[in-house]
This record gives sequence, structure tokens and C-alpha cells, in this order.
Amino acid sequence: MNRRRFLASLAATSLVGLSTPAYAGGQFDVSYLWASERSHALDYLVQLKETLGIEVAVHLEVVLNTNGLYGVVYNLHGGSRQQARRLASEHDRALREAFGGNEALALPITDEGYSRLYNVSYGLGPNFDALKERYGVVSHILGAGVTAALFVEQTDHGNYALVYKRYGDLDSTRTVANQHRRLLSSHGIDASFIQERNNAIVYGATSQGAPVPPDNDASLSSPVVTQSPQIDSNLSDKINDFIQNKRRAGLVSRNEVTSWMVYDLKNDRELAAIHRDKPRQCASMVKPFVALAFFHEVDRGRFVYGPRSNQKFTSMIQHSDNIATDWAIDQVGGPRSVQQILSRNYPQIFRNTSIVERIGRNGKTYQNKASASDYTRFLRAVWRGEVPYASEIRRLLNLPGRDRLYSGAPNIPVGTIVYNKTGSTSRLCGDMGILVCQDKQGGRFPYAIVGIIEKSVRATSFGSWIYKRSEVIRSVSNLTYESLRGPFSLT
Repeated sequence: MNRRRFLASLAATSLVGLSTPAYAGGQFDVSYLWASERSHALDYLVQLKETLGIEVAVHLEVVLNTNGLYGVVYNLHGGSRQQARRLASEHDRALREAFGGNEALALPITDEGYSRLYNVSYGLGPNFDALKERYGVVSHILGAGVTAALFVEQTDHGNYALVYKRYGDLDSTRTVANQHRRLLSSHGIDASFIQERNNAIVYGATSQGAPVPPDNDASLSSPVVTQSPQIDSNLSDKINDFIQNKRRAGLVSRNEVTSWMVYDLKNDRELAAIHRDKPRQCASMVKPFVALAFFHEVDRGRFVYGPRSNQKFTSMIQHSDNIATDWAIDQVGGPRSVQQILSRNYPQIFRNTSIVERIGRNGKTYQNKASASDYTRFLRAVWRGEVPYASEIRRLLNLPGRDRLYSGAPNIPVGTIVYNKTGSTSRLCGDMGILVCQDKQGGRFPYAIVGIIEKSVRATSFGSWIYKRSEVIRSVSNLTYESLRGPFSLT
């Protein structure tokens, strides 16, 4: 790439893999993306984790360059030009195989012209429970704006940190830390700035665990509905109108099809459905189905769900680890065995599901299929404790991470609990999950929501495509919440 093309690329609003190659001496990193929106970089970071693996993910960072663009880089910590070139070449091959396209998806760059980002920390140590308690104090004192980005993350050496992930520059973060220190000093809590390290998040506002009835509670099979509110207009029509507007704007293309479903879990009724029974590519949304097949075999005594399998399933769901997923599929006996377990034992749920292939290391999977209605029936059964190990599946789906139902949906309030699994390939963008919202009487209102956008051919620029389609799903989720807020007296 020549210098003129590079400089022109920096002016673009959304860039993937466009960074200046490293020609001079000095220290080097690897670059994957530069974008004007921080959320774009954070979304793409999730995709890189899934495609390149957890071992690579621990070295990835979101940074900010002098042109005001957010980037995702692999921090080589003083690596040489040769190391950066070799690693970039390896990652570029893996990403091209997964995503396709003609542009470079990983390039070596000099470690200059951009700065690391910083967060505010309120404590560090090995006592996870103590930091969870401190979370409540910090959240109460600093309010919803901080709480929305307040997390306990796992650091090195067995420690945890309570962090407000603001992704800011050093000076502004230092200023915020000083302000927070003054507000929290009377509670014995200090505040300081800390560099963003892309640590694993283990606790946050969406993962505090909504109360649900215990598994196998007989009362779940016959929910009592009293004066169920009526939605003031047809939610399906609202969603359809929104998608048609996006099609006219070019944000959903002619070669893309969609499926949507919204289901009221409190009153046990469908609220919206568009192409609900049409099988679409699963991508990583198949992973909770794999978990159920495994747990079915645990329940009948074939396996033991111990520390090793727990770690594998945590990686599979929270980090969308493809290697862990294939391990689980192989334990059951392969894709055909997973399909047989589900279709024979849960035919009332999996009516349009076809699991025929493993995921593969780079996540290039197009053959597994399921419908929005299948995902919804699965989520309903998990919520109501009608499948083996439902509470453990809920726990796995509730592990914190970036999603397309709540993260970036501005009108859905802090305090909403999220159970979900995303799915992404160069031909599929989706999310399926449960949002548990608060109502004005202090109760909870749970509903399932599924959004799928499927493309008939590979996206030519994966990073830009997956971000824009993720924003479409977030917008539908936002629209859904707004439609439910009044009838269900949500906060």
C-alpha cells in the first residue's frame, strides 16, 4: 500500500485492515482496523477473538491514533519488524479464509502515532466477592452513566479489578479518576487511572443475575396471566417498517434476508414474528444448542460436568471459542449426534434446526441452520427450566460480554439483565437472547428477542458489514424496548 492510499484511507469513516506497513526501524505491532466509531472497534475486537482464538485475544488492544480513529492492534511489546511481518501474514491468511474480501486484514505497523486507552480503577486484589460488594457502592454513588460501563475484570496473577471502562486518553481519564476519588473518599474507596488491557470481564450490570424460579418448579408449566397488557400497535409491523427503511437506505441489501421474533416470557405469548420459521445459518448461535446436547448426556449419566468441561463451556459461550465448541461436539459424538439428541428428545423445540458441521478453528461455518422460532422456543425452555441443566445454561448465557441486544442500544436502561449468544460470519449477523427489564413497581419483565440478518454471498468488507448489521439489530432491540415500555410500565 503506498503512502497516498494510506493517508486517504485514514479519512474514511470505517476501515478494516488499513494501516501503514512497517518500513523503518524501531518497535512494531500488528494492526487490524481503524474506524471513527469506538463501538466499531469494540465489535471487531470480538470478531478477532472468535476467529483468531483466545491465545491471540489476550494481546489485542483498542487504541486511538492522532487522526481520532480507533484501532485494534496486537501489542508485540517491542517486537521487531520481522516478528510483526510474520504475525501479520499469519493472521491475514486466517482472517481472509474466514471473512474473504480483497483488502489486507492484518498489517505490520510501527508502534507510534497512536496511544493506548485508559480506564478508571476502584480496587485491585484477589477477593472477587469484595469487589462485587464494592461494585454496588461505586454504582450507587456515581450513577447510571458509570454503571453502564462498570465491570469487574480478571487481571493477571489471580487478581481482579473493579473498572469503569471509559476507553479515554490519559489526561481525561486522570481528571475523571480525581473527580471520582473525591466522591468516593468518604466510603474508603480510592480511584486511579489504569491502562485498558482487554482483560476478561467477569461481572457487570447485565450479569448480576435476575431472579428466576428454580428448575423443575411445577408452577412454571402453567404461568398465571392476569390482565396481560396489550401492545398499542403491531410490533411486527414496526420492525418490518424499520427494516424496509434500512433497505431503502442501503443498510440492508437486496441479497440479504432477515428473521425476527419477540416473545413475552412473563405472560407466555408471542409479541412479534417475521420469517420466524425460516431456517437461517446459525454461526455461533448454535453453541448453546451444543451445550444442551452435552447436558442431556450428562443428565443420563454418560458424562460428568466437572471443572474441565465447565471451563470449556465458559470459553465456548462467553468467548465464543470455536476450539472449545468442537471439543464439546466431539465429546457428544460429532454434529450428527448433536442433531439426533436434540431432534429425538426435544422435537417440540428444534423443529427447523439442522446441525451438520463442526465450527472449525476460524469459525467459517455456513451449513448449520436454525430458525428464529427454534431459538425462541429454546430460550423459553431454558428460562422455564424445562431442559436439563437449565440453570447452568442460563449462567453461561448471562456471562458478561459485548452483545447486539443491549450494548449500544441507548434506550434500554442500566439494570437490564442479559442472557444471549451472538453469531457472526461473513454471511451472517445475529443475536438471540433474553432481556430482563425492571418495571416501575420494582418487578421484572423478561422477554426473548431474536434477530438474524443472512447474506447470500460473502461480504466484501467484513468489518464494515458486520458492524452496520450489528447496529441494525441493536436498533430493532431498542425499538422493541420502546414499544414495550409503556404497556408493561418499564423504567
